[in-house]
Amino acid sequence: MISINDDDLARRTGIPKRTLAKYRDELVECDLISFSRGYKTTRKPKYEIRRPEQSIAFRNILHKTANNLQKDVKSSVGVLIDKVIDKHTTHIETLVRKFYTDIGKTEYHLTRKMLADGIRTIQSLLSEGYKFNDIEGCVKYTIDTKPDVYSISFLNYKIGEYLALQEKENKRKKVVAEEVKKQKIRNHKIALENELQRLFDELPKNEQNTMTFDAEEKAHQYMKDNKITHGETFIIRSYMHELMEEKFSDVVRNW
Repeated sequence: MISINDDDLARRTGIPKRTLAKYRDELVECDLISFSRGYKTTRKPKYEIRRPEQSIAFRNILHKTANNLQKDVKSSVGVLIDKVIDKHTTHIETLVRKFYTDIGKTEYHLTRKMLADGIRTIQSLLSEGYKFNDIEGCVKYTIDTKPDVYSISFLNYKIGEYLALQEKENKRKKVVAEEVKKQKIRNHKIALENELQRLFDELPKNEQNTMTFDAEEKAHQYMKDNKITHGETFIIRSYMHELMEEKFSDVVRNW
């Protein structure tokens, strides 16, 4: 391990201190350096630099990369769904904002979490095969039939009801039965996702970092290969869920 202050490190490497500071957090996250802040007059900022073999987190990343079997887990249907999400990205956010405006929430009260959760809800419905126009119609229907609605996530419980009412009476029972089945599957899926997330949160930080790095790398390559420019968070989450299913395969099998 090498200890060196930031002035000497910048001079010896030829890398400006501003650039070192920019990438410092990523190197700390990989456990390749530690950093001690200095004081203006008494002590300069100091780096402790580790060799790669001294870093557990970095070894984990190399191990995952070396053993990564390149496989495309997305079927042609999956790619088509992601392209639909990509196509409607702007409309999705606009629809979420309109929903909250219509129930009396101003932009001031619309938090980032509310917006992100709303976008996720609509992306998930699109991924299940619902048409954007139907989701848009369900938003209006939900507000009209449930004046006290407070979250756009309630669409998960209204979409089946809305579509059933759009069908002719002789098809209504069939649609209701199909939507009940979908709801059961959706509830099972959400419960499993929550359990996997809980187990992931209990992992050591370096294992969490390695899995996150792996998911982001796969997602970026997938988007590049399929020329997708939007929906990055949804795609990363998809790969992250796959990694968690592999990590906790016993839980998945017994769920």
